[in-house]
Amino acid sequence: MVQQLEPSFITGFRDLCMKLMSQFRTNMLANKISTKLFSITQIGGEFTRAYLKMYNKEMLKVEELIEIIASEAMINGVREHFI
Repeated sequence: MVQQLEPSFITGFRDLCMKLMSQFRTNMLANKISTKLFSITQIGGEFTRAYLKMYNKEMLKVEELIEIIASEAMINGVREHFI
């Protein structure tokens, strides 16, 4: 089924690649590098802001980041979950 795209929906080649990867992400195997983000956790007494700064620094080192895994790893690494 063909979907109609709004004008300026894709702004360039990089944007096209990101949208395609997002669309077909379910068919991709989990990258082992992305799963290593689960080992980053907030240390007792560490401010959440400091944890997020460290996490983002490490996340930028992942070559083929899978956003769903990265988001889950970040949430799991926070010591206190606010529900």
